[in-house]
Amino acid sequence: MSNSRQEFLATQEEIQRFLGKLIAQGGWALEVQVVEKDDEAVYLELDGEDRDDILQNRAEALEALQYLLNRIYGRRLGTKRILMDCDGFRERKVAELQEIAKLISDRVRMTGRQESLGLMNAYERRIVHLVVAEAEGVTTKSTGNGFEKRIVIQRS
Repeated sequence: MSNSRQEFLATQEEIQRFLGKLIAQGGWALEVQVVEKDDEAVYLELDGEDRDDILQNRAEALEALQYLLNRIYGRRLGTKRILMDCDGFRERKVAELQEIAKLISDRVRMTGRQESLGLMNAYERRIVHLVVAEAEGVTTKSTGNGFEKRIVIQRS
């Protein structure tokens, strides 16, 4: 096993332990599992009695934990990211964003009027940009700054 692979696995274990401590301090009954998918990211899955708590308000707590871990471990991971999920939330969210992007792209193509989507984090905007990039006759652009960024879908 290469040294960089060993370092990656050790960092994954450290992140899992640290997140476990954060969750315990928060009083949540949740287990943290590292999900082996690829070496492109650290994938963490939360499950347990308090999964509904972590998913309240559009999964704000899940998003905040993921953001915090990426800020803490980002330099050590280099180009890799930490991606967290709980009870299939991310998968459902991705499917929902893809569907919305397709529907709005079709509507913009038919009406010719650009449409602005709601506020999204960088991960969500990326999903929409990728879906619209595959559609003919429409493009995307991001507007706003920081946490106030939106995507506008318009005719190309």
